[in-house]
Amino acid sequence: MDRNAGYMLNGNLENYKILGAKETPEIKVELVENYIAQGIDRCCGDWGVGRNHYAGCGDWQCVLQRYHAIMNNGTCAMVHPSSTAVPLLEMNAQVELTSKRRKRMAPMSEFYVLPEKSVINETIVAPGELITNIFVPVPEPETRSAYQKYGEKESFDWPVADAGVVLVMDGTRCRKAAIVLGVAAPTPIRSAAAEAVLIGKTIDEATAREAGKAAMQNATSLSQNGYKVQLFQTAIYRTILLAAGQRQRDPSSVG
Repeated sequence: MDRNAGYMLNGNLENYKILGAKETPEIKVELVENYIAQGIDRCCGDWGVGRNHYAGCGDWQCVLQRYHAIMNNGTCAMVHPSSTAVPLLEMNAQVELTSKRRKRMAPMSEFYVLPEKSVINETIVAPGELITNIFVPVPEPETRSAYQKYGEKESFDWPVADAGVVLVMDGTRCRKAAIVLGVAAPTPIRSAAAEAVLIGKTIDEATAREAGKAAMQNATSLSQNGYKVQLFQTAIYRTILLAAGQRQRDPSSVG
């Protein structure tokens, strides 16, 4: 595969307008694109689906390790690159799956499959099923939300870190919170620790920074991607303040 093919893969996937396509991008494409960018086409000799280490390296010294997961990465260090999945998860969206035999609903919190359960299936979509609808509940009164994505370039690109925040306010205090991280782990994840910091508190810079640190307290960065811990802390606290109306959109974000 040459460099032009890599650009075609990236551009085509990023320009899909169907939410279902954005929710379930092929995770391996990120690796393929980055291999192309580095002028190599293999990583530690093995990266195929169903192999012993899915999107990983035997000695964790791969030149592309800087893009790998910093959380929930014990079994697999791939990251889930979908930008759309982050706000859908933070808003408690539900996915309608349709086959010839039935329709069923699945919450976004149960839509993705952890590598510990399967390294073959990335979602719960069964053979013969299609995503036919996505339903987002009507937000509660006084709900505020924000999303920011950080990447290596301003044009279309997979994010290096992204954060989604939903705050349900009671005056100046936060009554409910949802904080979702993308490309931190093999699936989009909510940070209960960061949410706990915000609930019942007045939202200000100190509280937002504390929430960012709490979100990363269980991070297990690898030897070459430790920078993502600080990047996520910054992304989270800035996005919290953006949602609270205390900060403008970060000019360094790309989405």
